[in-house]
Amino acid sequence: MKKLVLVHWHPGEATLFRRELETLGWQVFCVDRSEKTRLKPIREFQPRLFLISLSRLPSHGQAFARAVWSTAWARNIPILFFDGSTETVTEYKRLFPDAYFCRRENIAVAIQKILEE
Repeated sequence: MKKLVLVHWHPGEATLFRRELETLGWQVFCVDRSEKTRLKPIREFQPRLFLISLSRLPSHGQAFARAVWSTAWARNIPILFFDGSTETVTEYKRLFPDAYFCRRENIAVAIQKILEE
């Protein structure tokens, strides 16, 4: 099964977005700002992709990305950041040069391209 981790700042919006992703055939593990990043359950989930919102609280997404990329098991799992201001995206491209970036409306296409690489 296709699995991804969704990191989103707002639990309610994350739930709605999770449902959209599930209709596209994804099994989704959600991480929101209300919980500490616990990597063990994420590792056990075995995601193929990390999908991180930059729309608000981008520092939460940054902390999560740094945490997963600092582990041997997650270092090669692609990270796709979506949305965020021009300034935030520019900064994150510098901080995470191997990550991918897109707008929310282009996520399905971006995921497909990333996983085909």
